[in-house]
Amino acid sequence: NLLPNHNLKDLTNLPTFSIDSENTRDKDDAISIDGDAIWIHISDISSLVSENSAIGREAYLRSESLYTPEQTVPMLPVDISENTGSLLGQVERQCLSLKVSVNEKRDDLDCHFAHTLISNDHDLSYEQCDEILLSNESPIKNMLGKARLLAEFHHELRMNFGAFELEGREMSIDVARPEDVKIHVINRYSPSRNIVEELMVIYNNFAGQYCLQNDVPTIYRTQASPGHPMPSELPNGPLGRYEGAKLLRPAVISTRPGPHFGLALDHYSRATSPIRRYQDFMVQGQILHHIYHQKNKYTSEEIISQANACAQQSRILSRVETSRNRYWFLKFLDQNLSARNHQWTMRAVVLETKIDQRAILELTDYPFRIRCSLPATSKSGDEIEVSLKGVDLWNR
Repeated sequence: NLLPNHNLKDLTNLPTFSIDSENTRDKDDAISIDGDAIWIHISDISSLVSENSAIGREAYLRSESLYTPEQTVPMLPVDISENTGSLLGQVERQCLSLKVSVNEKRDDLDCHFAHTLISNDHDLSYEQCDEILLSNESPIKNMLGKARLLAEFHHELRMNFGAFELEGREMSIDVARPEDVKIHVINRYSPSRNIVEELMVIYNNFAGQYCLQNDVPTIYRTQASPGHPMPSELPNGPLGRYEGAKLLRPAVISTRPGPHFGLALDHYSRATSPIRRYQDFMVQGQILHHIYHQKNKYTSEEIISQANACAQQSRILSRVETSRNRYWFLKFLDQNLSARNHQWTMRAVVLETKIDQRAILELTDYPFRIRCSLPATSKSGDEIEVSLKGVDLWNR
């Protein structure tokens, strides 16, 4: 448990809300309204967990939380990730918070960090938030509206500076009853998700700015320009996402600040997920240590060495998550194919064709890619029907 800290800025009187997926328990972010300003709160995990403790060392080895349809393997013990470190409703929590407002010229944001004490009044799901934004009667609609306006203001700034975005879908796979797998396709760009995503972008950008201005070593996430002009528009749907992703270079981490092409930002340092990402945990601890002591907690060599080790582990975890999601989606197909007497015709979009290779397709109803042999006349963008004949769970 945290010791009393009398230096905390008490914001428990401000109306505060969190927006997460319905089943999320590891809540590391929340939002408060303070007049014309917005506070973005990130749970203060670096004060709860010492990096040199047994818990801290294990968190470093895990690097990230692992999320699969059948289970979650948290980076931190559940009592921290889902209890004392989580911004649950109606309890006081310490945070590293960012106060954000539009400047007088209305051409940028004014931001500053504070170590705060908050209480989450409204624990909302994305779906609840979207419903409130469409309603006329909810008492918290005005609060959500202010957060939305700020998010839209910053998003427009980035787009004017050349940000490059790809719309996307993702699957939520419910295996509560493994014999009856459920698939929910989520639009990643609903109003509520746009709010949260953009506010986290603001927070991370200022984290990098703070570190740069104060000569504090941190982990910058950069992305080089593609080196060629980007198309003014892409095809709609899966083909546009596929072609757009091929144009972008991969993001890399470094202690040197540099531009992030896709975000159109100059110093981006992720610090918004300290419950589930060790890199974010380190950046948060680095900033808080500097705020209080005007010294660095980690040297440049220490922070990039640990970040690189975490990145390697992250790639392994990503492959595990992809494999498990693919398995359970195929299980879903297999179950539904049996229910349809082994006759299921599905629509798909051709993403890419190559001579002497099977084409890459994406199912229209689900963000899932497959390979299939097609006639030589087929081309990218064609909408076709595929007939599912069977599912091989051993050779997936």
